[in-house]
Amino acid sequence: MLSYNPSNEGQLYLFNESSRESAKADLYDDIPRFISESGDMLLMQDFYSAIYSETPAHSDDIHDMIIENSDLEVITDSGSTRRSANAIKSTDFIKLKPQRQMFFMYEKPTKK
Repeated sequence: MLSYNPSNEGQLYLFNESSRESAKADLYDDIPRFISESGDMLLMQDFYSAIYSETPAHSDDIHDMIIENSDLEVITDSGSTRRSANAIKSTDFIKLKPQRQMFFMYEKPTKK
């Protein structure tokens, strides 16, 4: 989901319900992988800047997948943890939890 290229689509990319669920499933795996490749923690504003040109997914879906993912946490600038997707702010930090699931250690195959 984070490898979307609008120039390859040729038209506006719109989600139907099954496509949206599939995109969310991809985001669930792709976001922790992206954070890991970026140093394990990012300012949300930097995360947005890096991914919004890479995915057609809606910000609500991105936030939902961040909160639902057991390998991620969102930390406020005061150090507390966000527990609600709609409370995430650009000044928060997204980070990998110290104890993660094993499957994120494996690379996702790249398209050639």
